[in-house]
Amino acid sequence: MPRLNRVTLMNDSDHLDTNDSVSAIQFNESLSAGAMIKAAREAAGLHVAALAVSMKVPVKKLEALESDRLDQLPDAVFVRALASSVCRTLKIDPTPVLLKLPQTNAPRLTSDRSGINAPFNPPSDQKHYSAASPANKPVVWLVVALLLAAFAILFLPDLTVNEKVDVVGPPQATVQMPVEVSAKPDLVKPMDVPVVPLTSQVEPQLAAPQQQTLESLPKVTASAQAPSALTAPSSPVTAPLPGAQLAQSAIVFKAKGDSWIEVLDASKAVQLRRIVSAGETVAVSGTLPLSVVIGRVDAVEVEVRGSKFGLSEIARDNVARFEVK
Repeated sequence: MPRLNRVTLMNDSDHLDTNDSVSAIQFNESLSAGAMIKAAREAAGLHVAALAVSMKVPVKKLEALESDRLDQLPDAVFVRALASSVCRTLKIDPTPVLLKLPQTNAPRLTSDRSGINAPFNPPSDQKHYSAASPANKPVVWLVVALLLAAFAILFLPDLTVNEKVDVVGPPQATVQMPVEVSAKPDLVKPMDVPVVPLTSQVEPQLAAPQQQTLESLPKVTASAQAPSALTAPSSPVTAPLPGAQLAQSAIVFKAKGDSWIEVLDASKAVQLRRIVSAGETVAVSGTLPLSVVIGRVDAVEVEVRGSKFGLSEIARDNVARFEVK
């Protein structure tokens, strides 16, 4: 027991000596704030790294504070707060240390004698609005481009395919047929309807007046049958045929597949405008010339006054347009 009391008395004396040394350091006016903190730390027997770990502060900031390198710390408020924390950790009075540190001046509100009636004076350096400044921003150009694109989409013409096929093809091939027949009772002018390429136009070739039999006349389709007076091969044709009768059944369509066909006469009256089904045969007549549009060339065979008319030479994109005159 006497030995333990002796150790306790020695520890108490050491503690009193440490407090006395710290108090002496605090009241030493010749030391700076950093030197006072460093002396107190060394008197407490703490290493700067151990103090930094206990306070959870970087070692470099404690070293800068102890070396009075306050320019390496953020601001005066941070310096005073860090010094106060170190003093509390070392259990010393922070007042002498804070007196050595830079003071922070709190902002003060100035009284305005003029009150609410004070005139408003805008600052002279205020930037005036410039109409050209938004043009330098890419966002403005992006918005303008989007508006132009929307305007173009709304007001462009409709590009969808209409029911009526309208294809501008090469020059139309025409089939020229005679519109007049000699009025002589015993003579008829024969006609020949050849099929020629697109670059040339078919011209009728009229033979010299001669007697014709039923075999020498072109075949007539369902809607225009040969007159009963022409049944005998050896009997000449005596009755003249007007031009309107020649136009009857001037063109015949034989559909191998479904196809759109449109036929307009000279007065633009619709003679045929529909889809002709596969296997269907349609004969069309009207006032010449007849304007013809065929939607599927590969699905239709055409006969012009009994002669087969080739469509492959005038077709474009499987659509044929021609006139029968």
